[in-house]
Amino acid sequence: MRLPDPELSRAVLIGTTKYTDPNAGGQLPVIGHNIADLVDVLVDENNGGFRREHCAQLVDESNSARILERLDEAVDQAQDVLLVYIAAHALPRDPDANNLFIYLPGTDTSKRRWWQDALSYDDVRETVRQSTADNTIVIVDTCFAGRALRESLGGQAEHLLSVKGAYTLTAVGKNYRAVALHSNERNTAFTGTLLELLSNGIEGQGEMLSLPKVFPHLRKTLIDNHLPSPHQHMTDSIEHLALVRNRANNATWSLPEQVQEDLESENYTVRARGIRELGPIYRTGSPAVQAASRAELTKALSDDSKLVSSEASRVLKDLDGSRTSQVPITLARRRQPDWWAISTGLVAALAASVALWWSSWYLPHAIIAGAAIGALSATAQRVAHSSTTGKKV
Repeated sequence: MRLPDPELSRAVLIGTTKYTDPNAGGQLPVIGHNIADLVDVLVDENNGGFRREHCAQLVDESNSARILERLDEAVDQAQDVLLVYIAAHALPRDPDANNLFIYLPGTDTSKRRWWQDALSYDDVRETVRQSTADNTIVIVDTCFAGRALRESLGGQAEHLLSVKGAYTLTAVGKNYRAVALHSNERNTAFTGTLLELLSNGIEGQGEMLSLPKVFPHLRKTLIDNHLPSPHQHMTDSIEHLALVRNRANNATWSLPEQVQEDLESENYTVRARGIRELGPIYRTGSPAVQAASRAELTKALSDDSKLVSSEASRVLKDLDGSRTSQVPITLARRRQPDWWAISTGLVAALAASVALWWSSWYLPHAIIAGAAIGALSATAQRVAHSSTTGKKV
């Protein structure tokens, strides 16, 4: 598996955040964040495979012809990977037909032919089909986005997809509406979840993350949060292409350069400073980051400098303190003496009652006296156990 070739790959990200039509469905400033955040992930110098100058961000472009022109440019330039991302309000022209129109800022839904001021996904699809890139990726985060999967129905498109790497990912099925806000309130629900997985990585998925690898985790996370299920369509040849490096893979993460320099310093006070920095890194990091940070802290326990080893011990205790709880052990220790004391008291009460009755006591009086003796015996047993347990703890 490999990342895209940054020189030969292009991305076009299309989104609408504001609408002049009050009935279009509301303003969507989060889509601007979607595009900016996704570009940041794609161009990350350590984990991404795109160059920022090769990512065209078309936000609030009102002219569909200009959008298609920019897409044409990317189609002509991309030789390795062509990625297209679309996010906006969208609606099919005819609910019974398999089409989708992406709202642009000036789309007026009150017009009889409102779709003439929108971007037709059919036009996007036809443009992308002209690409000679080895791999094409299309991600659609709109209502009714599943209609972008029309190519999976067969025909000429099916033949085209069978001879090149192609992948389409949609936020929802063809008859479902997308959910606007993710829990972070910065992104849409679908794109926000996708960004989390690409940014934080996925444990156990190796060094690289392809979208087919990400999809099962994306789908599970969305469904677990009672959000619409995403959909995908792909050809097998897309499996070899990663979108980002997997940040949750231990082998792909390294300490920040300054912290690494501090830990390797010959000055023990500087090394101690580096050790202190590992605490915040651990708390805010992924499982892989936490594992690497803990390994550095454990190694520092045997440092020649007592200051450094003590600092490492303190940080480790601080990190472990929040996770350690003795409540289950304490509860278990308390319950055992209580049951033992009750059992002892019942036996003592029964024995005393029988003995008193046998010595000619009136039966009710013998039972009452026996119960009192049993209660005293249980109390004495509980006190004895508490005292013993307290000494051990």
